[in-house]
Amino acid sequence: MYLDALVVIGAIGIAHAASGDVVLLGDVGEGFVADPPEATGFGGQQRTYRHPLGELTMQGSVLPKGMSPVTLIDAYVASVGTDFPEVAVPSIPGAAAFHLGEPGGFQATSMIFPSTEAIFIATLQTDVGATWDPVDFLTRLATRQIAASGGPITPMPAPEVPAELVAYLPTAESMTGSFTLLSQFGGNEDLSDDIGANPRLIDFLSRNTVSAVQLWATTDGEVLVGVDATRYPYERFAGAALGSMPLGEMRRTTLDGVTGVIAGAIAWEGTGSREGEFGAIFRRGRFTFSTIADRQDPATRAAVAGIISNVARIAPEGDSSARPLPSSRTSIALSAALVIAFGLALIAFRMLLSRRLASTSPIVSPGHFTVTDTTGGARKLRRSAVGLTAVQLCTWALAIVGFAADAPTGVRVGIVGFAVVAGFVTTGWWRRRELSHIGALPPRWRPSVPEFRGIALSLLGIAAFLLGMAAVVWGLRELVFVPSLTHLQWCDRLKISPTALALLIMVAGLLLVVVATTILRLARAHGRFNADRTRRLDPRPPVLYLRSFEDDDVALPCVLSARRPFLELFTLRATDPFEESLAWELATYGPVTAVGRPGGAARQLGAAREYFTNETWKPHVVERMQGAGVIAVVIGDTPGLEWEIDTIASEGHLGKTVFLLPPGTADDHRRRWETSRAGLPENLRCNLDLTSVLSFQFCDDELAVTVGDRRDEAAYRVAVDLSLARSFSGARFVSDAE
Repeated sequence: MYLDALVVIGAIGIAHAASGDVVLLGDVGEGFVADPPEATGFGGQQRTYRHPLGELTMQGSVLPKGMSPVTLIDAYVASVGTDFPEVAVPSIPGAAAFHLGEPGGFQATSMIFPSTEAIFIATLQTDVGATWDPVDFLTRLATRQIAASGGPITPMPAPEVPAELVAYLPTAESMTGSFTLLSQFGGNEDLSDDIGANPRLIDFLSRNTVSAVQLWATTDGEVLVGVDATRYPYERFAGAALGSMPLGEMRRTTLDGVTGVIAGAIAWEGTGSREGEFGAIFRRGRFTFSTIADRQDPATRAAVAGIISNVARIAPEGDSSARPLPSSRTSIALSAALVIAFGLALIAFRMLLSRRLASTSPIVSPGHFTVTDTTGGARKLRRSAVGLTAVQLCTWALAIVGFAADAPTGVRVGIVGFAVVAGFVTTGWWRRRELSHIGALPPRWRPSVPEFRGIALSLLGIAAFLLGMAAVVWGLRELVFVPSLTHLQWCDRLKISPTALALLIMVAGLLLVVVATTILRLARAHGRFNADRTRRLDPRPPVLYLRSFEDDDVALPCVLSARRPFLELFTLRATDPFEESLAWELATYGPVTAVGRPGGAARQLGAAREYFTNETWKPHVVERMQGAGVIAVVIGDTPGLEWEIDTIASEGHLGKTVFLLPPGTADDHRRRWETSRAGLPENLRCNLDLTSVLSFQFCDDELAVTVGDRRDEAAYRVAVDLSLARSFSGARFVSDAE
C-alpha cells in the first residue's frame, strides 16, 4: 500500500508515467509455488509465493527516470519505522527491513530494496518454528531480483528539491486534519512516450521539466496523501499533461469545492488495480498541481479538496485549460484548414483592395452613338474564377499537408506531386475556358525555350519559393503537431515559446513565398521573346499595341482570374499594369507587339517589344499598322501618340482600331480625348461624355462605345472582346457575354 502511493505520486500525469515493466522472479526458493503475477499499474507487478510453512508477497514498480530511490525508501522507512523496528541490511545499497510482529503464530518480515530500474517490497510470513532466518532469506532473494532488474544502484544524494515549486506546496499549518509530513523530494521528471514524440525530444523535455513532491500521512498511518507541483519548459506541455488526465485505470469524478470551482480542475478516482485511489489536478500556465490519496472515503475526499484549494490560492496566474496534443488526423485537418483560411484571408484582402482602387461611376450615355454595356459580362467574369480559386486553395492545402504529414516519403511525394500537377492542369484548362467564354478561343500552347535570363530568374524564383514553402511547412508542423527537438532547442536559445516561434517561421516563409512570386513574375517577363520571334512563332496577323510611353506605369485593379499562374495564388498584388491585362486578352486574336521606349531594355508581361531609333520609328510603325490584324490604341496626350492616331486615320486603318480609355481622373480623361481627337478626321471629332466610357471605335464612320460601372481588369477585358466582336466577324464569341 505504501509503495503504491509513493510510485503513483511520482507518476502523476504524463510527466511521471513510467515506461517498461517490472519482471518478478518466478522461482524464489525450494518449496515455494508462485501464483500468476498481477499488474498494479504504471509497469508494476505483484506476486504471491506459497509454502507449507508460510507465504511470500513481492511487489515491484518501475522507478521513474531521474527520481532517486533513496527518497522513496526514506519515505517508506519514515512511515513504517514509527511502529516497527528497523533491521539493517548492509550488503544491499539502499535496502531497509522491518520485523512486523508475530500475528497468529507467524512471524512477518518486510524488506524494501531498489535496483537501477525498479523498487521492490518483499514481505515474508513464516511459522515461528521455521528453521530459516527471514532477513537472510530476503537478502538472498533481493540480490537475485536486483541482478535480474538492472543491477544494484550506485549510492548518490537525492536531487535538490526546487525551491520555486516548494513555495506552492502545503505547509503543516495549512494542512487540514491530522497529517504528518513524511518526505519531500523532487528534481527532473520522466516524460512518457505517450506524447508521440521521438526519444531525443522526450529526453530534452524530461531534462527541462522539474517537480517537487510531498508525502503526507495521517497520524495513524492509515491514509497517505501526495502533493505534486510540476514546472514544464513550455505551457503547451503543461496543457497536454492536464489534457491527458485521467490516465489508464482512472475515471473522472466530481469533488465538492474543486471541480467547477477551481478553473480547469479535474478530479479522478481509480479503477481496477488502482481501486481506492483518488486525486485532483489543475494547471496554471506552465505549472501543474496535483493531489493524490490512497482512499476514497468522505473524510479523505474532503482532505484532498482542502489541500488542492489551498494550493490553488497560492498558485501563480496563468492559462488553466487542458490542451491535449492533437492526433495526426487532427493535425492534418488543422493544417489544411489553416492553409485555406490564410489563402481566403489573403484573397479577400486583395479583392477588397482591388475593389477600392477600381474607380466606379454610374452608367452615363456618352451621346447618340452605339453603346454596349460591359457590366453584365464583367460581373460574370469576376465570378467565374471563384471555382478555380477554390480548387487552387484545395490543391495548395493538399500539397502543404502532404509535406507536413507523418507518412512514408513515397506517399508524401505522391501527394505533393498530385496536388501540384492538379493545380497547374486545372489552371491551364480554366484559362482556356475563361478566355473562350468572353472572347476568342486562345491558340494551343506550343513548347518553346524561353530566354536565358528568364531561365536563370525562374531557377532563383523556384529556389526561393521552395525555401519559403519549406519554412511554411516547418512552422505549420511545429504549430499543429508535436514540436520537434530542433524547434524546442531554438525556443530555448531564443527564449520564446514554441507557438510564437512556429508563427514567426510561418510568417517568414510566407513573406519569402511572396518574394518568390515576384521573382517568378520577373522570370516570365524576361523569358519572353522579342516582337520578331513572337511573330515568327505565331503566324496569325499581329495585334499592334500603341500607347504613350508614360502609360506603361498605369495600374489596373485585378480580379480573380486564370490569368495569374497557379504559383501566384498567394500574392499581395491587387493591381497589374494596364497593358498586361489588355495584352492577355488581345493575345487570343494574334501576337501582341509594341514599340519599346527608345533606349529601354526592360521586359514586362505585356506586348512583345521591338526597338527603333528616334529617326526610324515612324516608318516602322506605319509598316506595322499595315500588317496588323488589330490595332489597339490607349489614347493619350503626347505628340507621338497624336501622330500615330492621325496616321491610323489617314492610312485607312480606323476600321480595325480599338481605342481604350485607361483608368484616371475626369480631367485626365478629358485631356486625353481632346488631344487624341485632334488626329481624327473632322467629321469624327465629336463631343463625348467620358464618365463611364471604357473603349470606342469607328464602324462605317459611326462611333460605337463600350461603357461600364467599374474600371478594373474584368471590365476592360470584356470591353476589348465586345469591341472586336463588333468589328471582326472571324472571331468566335459567346453571346451571353454581352
